[in-house]
Amino acid sequence: MDKETEKIMTLLETNETLLEKFYLLCKSHFPEKKDFFEHLIKDENNHVQWMKVMRKKMEEDEISLQGSMWANSLTIFFEKSTKAILDLVSDKMDLIKALFSAVELEKGMLEKDYFDSMISYLKSEEAKDFLIRFSNATKIHLKEVEEEWKKEVSS
Repeated sequence: MDKETEKIMTLLETNETLLEKFYLLCKSHFPEKKDFFEHLIKDENNHVQWMKVMRKKMEEDEISLQGSMWANSLTIFFEKSTKAILDLVSDKMDLIKALFSAVELEKGMLEKDYFDSMISYLKSEEAKDFLIRFSNATKIHLKEVEEEWKKEVSS
């Protein structure tokens, strides 16, 4: 695997791990939403595992993502995730702000069309299936956190 592809896959895994940590912190900061955040934590952990499978498939298929813009976009996503975690840890976020941050983070993965554009690089049907499931799971998370955020804003 070339260095740029390795960097992209590492960033994808790291970003999913950061989302998982963000939701873990939300769970501890907002115990009244424990069940909601536990569900997201479990899913993010699964996403990390999917990214590890994707990495293996990309190595087997000798897939290169060189020349793509994903590394820059994922680095920005990493920075936003890190800031959200730091804000939460330093008590700069109430529940509404935390849920809004979750909406923005989940939306960030979808707005850049990472999934659809990466599928065209893949040869393995299994790898494509993982990526489609990852994309669908992200869309579900976005819907769930948006609904929860709207519910909190209106109450």
